[in-house]
Amino acid sequence: MNKKFLARPALAIAIVATLLAACGDSNEREAKYLKRGEALFESGEYEKARLEFKNAAQIKPTSPEVRYRLGLVDEAEGDLRNAWRSRTTMNTGIVRPVIQCRPTRPQIC
Repeated sequence: MNKKFLARPALAIAIVATLLAACGDSNEREAKYLKRGEALFESGEYEKARLEFKNAAQIKPTSPEVRYRLGLVDEAEGDLRNAWRSRTTMNTGIVRPVIQCRPTRPQIC
């Protein structure tokens, strides 16, 4: 058989294996930052916990878990506006407007 024909699948397998290994590595780093941040949060060191959660956010910016944890830190520090913003962006990474209920349109409430 042709050597080029055999080299292409081997190269493709090597690339896929490298990409999968890189993804696992980023998940482990994110989990490490989240774990440290949770421990700091539980001990009341909110600013240090925020830094750990922000480190995790650099790895996965739209992670709902990271957004949730940052919202908890904001809430614990009394910054309810940012806590709300973090929670409303958990799933999409986009700030959504708050729909206010009107008596004339109760079906959207």
